Amino acid sequence: MPPPDPDAWVRALHQGLGVATGVLGPEQARRIGQLLRAMTHGTLELLTARLVAKRELGAAATQLRARENNPLKFSPDVDAALTHLLGPGEPGFLEPRAAVDEAFDDLRAHQVALLAGMRAALDTVMSRFDPTALEQRLAPGGALENLIPANRRAKLWGAYGEEYARIVGEIEEDFDALLGPAFLKAYQAQLEALAADRRRGGDKR
Repeated sequence: MPPPDPDAWVRALHQGLGVATGVLGPEQARRIGQLLRAMTHGTLELLTARLVAKRELGAAATQLRARENNPLKFSPDVDAALTHLLGPGEPGFLEPRAAVDEAFDDLRAHQVALLAGMRAALDTVMSRFDPTALEQRLAPGGALENLIPANRRAKLWGAYGEEYARIVGEIEEDFDALLGPAFLKAYQAQLEALAADRRRGGDKR
């Protein structure tokens, strides 16, 4: 039986990293550990921020399932997350690589969905200022307005000012009621579209 190769773990680490780091001494090993811890901590922070945002939006949060749970989403701190990722694994949880891939896929999807939600919310506000809609809310012009179009334009400008004040008041009173439904609908639709794309494309990494 050949003796154990003391450098086998270094070669395995280089293979996993995809790059050669040269001679790996204690300082380099410590740095790799620090980097892994910092990146895991940052990932947990981003996932927590995503969870808070989804709760504020009223979107469904990730629930614990019978299988394929992501340990990064259910770890209370970085120590627990690293134990999951580097340990032997536990039933009901994703493998470490799959957990990391899913976490970053979800974070990317969250960012794209937020942009879609903001566009939808802005469209909702801008539609309230549509000149055609404002004009339709005014009574038909009388004979004097037909003779003097400036009177009609003045009324439209007044209607614009009233609508602006009304929207500002609604936003201050209940932002979620005014913009929440449009934002959430677009947010959820974008998440579902991105998830469907991932299912069709599979893991190309």
